[in-house]
Amino acid sequence: MMEAKSPKPKSPKAKKSKKDKEEKGELKKEWEAIDPEVCAPPWTRSMWEDDEERKSKLEEFKKEVGTFGEGESDFVFVRFLVARQWNVRDALDMFITSKKWRERTRTDYILEDFPKSPFFQVLCDYWPNSATSRDREPFLRTRDGMTFAIECLGAVDPASPSYFPMDEIFKCHMYQAERLFKQIDECCKEVGGDVYSPLVWLEDLEGLGLGHMSSAVLNIVKMTGKMDSENYPESLRKVLIINCPKVFSVIWKVAQHFFDEGQKSKFEFFGVGDDYQTKLHKMVAPEYLPKKYGGELDWAPPPGGDIKKLGLEIPKQAKKKWVKAEVPRGGTYEKEIVISTEHIGASLLWEFKTVKHDVGFCVHYIAPDSSDREEIVEPIRVESHLSEVYGVREVEKEGKYVLHWFNTYSWYNSKDLKYLCRLEMPSGESTQFVEKGVATKGDKADKEKSPKEKRK
Repeated sequence: MMEAKSPKPKSPKAKKSKKDKEEKGELKKEWEAIDPEVCAPPWTRSMWEDDEERKSKLEEFKKEVGTFGEGESDFVFVRFLVARQWNVRDALDMFITSKKWRERTRTDYILEDFPKSPFFQVLCDYWPNSATSRDREPFLRTRDGMTFAIECLGAVDPASPSYFPMDEIFKCHMYQAERLFKQIDECCKEVGGDVYSPLVWLEDLEGLGLGHMSSAVLNIVKMTGKMDSENYPESLRKVLIINCPKVFSVIWKVAQHFFDEGQKSKFEFFGVGDDYQTKLHKMVAPEYLPKKYGGELDWAPPPGGDIKKLGLEIPKQAKKKWVKAEVPRGGTYEKEIVISTEHIGASLLWEFKTVKHDVGFCVHYIAPDSSDREEIVEPIRVESHLSEVYGVREVEKEGKYVLHWFNTYSWYNSKDLKYLCRLEMPSGESTQFVEKGVATKGDKADKEKSPKEKRK
C-alpha cells in the first residue's frame, strides 16, 4: 500500500500594504475634497435635476439632437447648454457643428492616427505639456482625484512653426485634448461615478518673451483657442497662469475673446516671483506635483527650449512649392478657389510670407450664381515679412473661396508675396493650387508714381 502524501504546507503570504493595494488597483485611493472657495466642485446631476427649467431644457435638447447625440452622456449635452447659457437652439447649433467638425477632422481617431505621423515622436519628446508626454502614467490628479495638467508655453521655441508643419501642431493639440478628456472620463467614473469635472490647468509662462509675439505664434494661439472654445466647451475648472511677464498682455488680448465672463472668472494670474504655490497646493497634493512647483515628483513635462540647439531629429518636410506674386501698391491680389459638392467637409489651408513689409489679408466666400461677397475671415494687416502666416478654414458649402491680399494702405511699396494653398480631404488626400491669381492695381497707383519711380 502506498502511503498518502501529506499536502505541502502553504508558505505564509506577506501582507500587502495599503500602498501596494492602491498601486495594483485592489484598493481605491481615498481622495479628499477641495475647498469650494479655492476651486469649484465637480458637476453632479443635481445641477439640472433640482432645477425644473434646466431639466426641461435638457430633455428638449435630447429630443431635438436626434442621432447626432447617440452614445453621449447627459453631462456632454449640459456642457454645451452651459456654454450657451442654457439656450437650447444655440447649444444645438454648437453641438451639431462640433460633431461635424469631429467627423471631418477624424478627431475620434486622433489617438490612433497621430502616433502614425512622422512628427509624433519628436513632438511628444519636445512639447512641454503633461498630456503630450507619454512617460507619465497615471496622469496627474487633483486632491479630489480629478484631472490636473501642466503646460509651459514660455518654453516653446517661437520658431517652432518653421520646424513643424502647422497641421501637425494642430494634430498634436487635438491629441492632447483627447487624451485629457479620456482621462477626465476615467477619473470621474473611478472617483465619483456619475459626475463630471473639468480639468485644473497650470500654465507656466517662464521664458515668454518678445519672440512669442510674432504673427505665427499669435496665430497658433488664436486658432487653437477657437478650436477649443467651439469643440471642448466647459473643459476648464480652474486655471493658474504663473510667471506672467509684461508681454503676456498681448497674448491675453488675443486669447481672452474665446472665453465668456464665467470662464474668465476661473483664471488667476501670477507675475514673476508671486506666490502661486499656496493656491496650487490646496488643489494638488505634493505626490502629483513636480519638484519645480514645490511637489515631490522627480518627473516633469518635456522641457521644450531652443529647437536648433537641442539637435532634435525632425523629419524633413517636402519642399514647398511657393507661388510667387506681387500685391501692387495701392492694390490687391486674389486667389480664387472653386469648391464643388464633393469638396464639402474638406479643409482649406493657406500659408504665406512677404519679402519686405506687412500686407493685409482676408478671405471671402461667393455663393453659386452670385457676385455678393461674404467675409469669412476678417481683414487684418499681418507682419508676414517677419514670419510665415498660416490659416485653415473648413469648407461647409459649395461656391468660391477667395484668398484676398490687400495693399490699399500703401501708395509707395508693392509687396512681394509667396503663398501656398491646398485643399485637404478627410481621407488625407490633398490638392495644392499652383496657378497664379489676379492682381488689381489701385486707381491712384496708375496715376501717381512712387518717389523712387519719379527719380528715374
